[in-house]
Amino acid sequence: MCEPVGLKEIAARLHVTRQTAKTWHQRNILPPHCGMVSGSPWWDWAAILVWADKTGRLTPGGLRRARLDPDAGDPVALAARRDRRIAQIQRDAKRQRVAE
Repeated sequence: MCEPVGLKEIAARLHVTRQTAKTWHQRNILPPHCGMVSGSPWWDWAAILVWADKTGRLTPGGLRRARLDPDAGDPVALAARRDRRIAQIQRDAKRQRVAE
């Protein structure tokens, strides 16, 4: 199954800036794109993962994280995850104060 991604998603999932992904594309470092959507190139995510692994552009554990968490760079998902973590920390602190 093809999972189309653009430069924004590539940057987010590989934990690099959008400018880095754009530079890779401009310098023909990325694998050939599969097509164009609204004037922007798109790639198959599986092909990007293979390329990133072969070229050493995955961070330690990045391949596992990228496969298990495809929206790793999604700002909405990240904000929701952060908010849940903050709420958990606040609940834990409140319980500790009550216990004392």
